[in-house]
Amino acid sequence: GPISGSKNTILGSNAGEFGVSGSCNSIIGVGAGYHGVYGSENFIAGTCAGGNWQSGMTGASTTIIGTFAGYCGVCGSDNTLIGTYVGGNWQSGRAGSYNTILGYYAGYCGNSGNSNSLLGTNAGFCGVSGSANSIIGYGAGTCGSSGSNNSIIGTYAGYCGVSGNDNFIAGSCVGWSGTVSGSNNSIIGYKAGHYGICTSNNTILGSYAGYCGVCGNDNFLGGTCAGGNWQSGRTGTDNTLLGYRAGYCGVCGLANVIVGYGAGMCGVAGGALCSGNIIIGTNAWGNDTTGFGTGGGNVVLGVCAGYCGISGSCNSIMGFCAGY
Repeated sequence: GPISGSKNTILGSNAGEFGVSGSCNSIIGVGAGYHGVYGSENFIAGTCAGGNWQSGMTGASTTIIGTFAGYCGVCGSDNTLIGTYVGGNWQSGRAGSYNTILGYYAGYCGNSGNSNSLLGTNAGFCGVSGSANSIIGYGAGTCGSSGSNNSIIGTYAGYCGVSGNDNFIAGSCVGWSGTVSGSNNSIIGYKAGHYGICTSNNTILGSYAGYCGVCGNDNFLGGTCAGGNWQSGRTGTDNTLLGYRAGYCGVCGLANVIVGYGAGMCGVAGGALCSGNIIIGTNAWGNDTTGFGTGGGNVVLGVCAGYCGISGSCNSIMGFCAGY
């Protein structure tokens, strides 16, 4: 085919077979740029890299390295794509720039956002429309991210996508089954926030912590399965849950402190008035299955203390099975 561009370097069997209209490109490899290259100042290396470059894909100053890398061409500029099939089906109109994409099938459908870093097999597979995200891990952010300034690290972390901003997500399968649509959350641990987090300003630490999501804002969950089965409608805020299965079923009120193995396990669920309680001890307030505990401002301290919940307020209950 005709080479209408200038200052191009083309090396390899069938490379640039149908011509090159862009200029200052380096095209190296069997079948590289086979159907032509329309952008300029690109470095394209690898078997069939950019091999099916489409008309209108005018990406420039991009480095594309790998078998079938950037196969359909790229939009945008100053991107770096390295790996087999990386950016292989970049969609027309996704003109993201300054992206770094490394890994087998990483960023496969292309980015419309800018300054993202994608690292890992299938990382950001469906594309990233937000900007300044770091997505690292096998399958991390597979379904894409429309949010910005997020750090997503771990196998299948943020798999269903992150639409919120300024989140830090680290751990295998965090957000695997649901979108993280809230912002300013820190979610760390295996399957923590597994079903996604729609609220903001929460800190969730521990395997399975906040597994089913967290309905309120500004909560701290620390420990394996802490708040792990948070129930819909329990919109507690400013709560601190610390310990294995602490506050397991969620919290309705605000500013509760719940510490200990199984403390508040069935939830401190008696409504908004159930606030300002300090609950410390193994299974303290641990079996309030009916929402009986509507009291606020209570101090409950001891193994199984206040086990079935407290409906009064401003009580101090201390000792083994006290107020059971």
